[in-house]
Amino acid sequence: MSRVLGRIAGGIHVVALVCFALPFASLSCGGSKIATASGFDLLRGPKITRAEAVPKRVQRRGPEPLAIAAAACAAVGALAFAGRRWTAALGFFTGIAGALALVFLKLRLDGQVTDQSRGLVKIVYEPGYWAAFVLLALAALVAVTGALVPRHLVRGRGGGRPAPPAAAE
Repeated sequence: MSRVLGRIAGGIHVVALVCFALPFASLSCGGSKIATASGFDLLRGPKITRAEAVPKRVQRRGPEPLAIAAAACAAVGALAFAGRRWTAALGFFTGIAGALALVFLKLRLDGQVTDQSRGLVKIVYEPGYWAAFVLLALAALVAVTGALVPRHLVRGRGGGRPAPPAAAE
């Protein structure tokens, strides 16, 4: 049972990593969306096009360290798919660390956008961000559940109690 839940936690980490390909955050000004970035854009460093410059200049921001940490946690947590005994702990810690990295990423981006735009530009978190956050937290929950399942409840493959002796007739 704990190995099965470890594999499920690993699979959830893989899906969370795929969510980085989806739109993560978008910027809006006056109700209209002006830019969207996926999780992978935040890993590489998003391109920022300055529309007010006569020759449009493209400026690349540096990668977001917290986005890198969250993606790394999802990738390492995918090792829980191996289903070994120690991978339940791995799935738990990487799920928690990845979810916390996404929370701190949100706080950091909120602060940066507010400071740089003086409140004119708002940041909206897209489904890719929320799905990755929920999946990493869910992976931690599944992994810790797998680690806490008592061994005597697990049947098959030598994990359960031995069968009682057959009654003599």
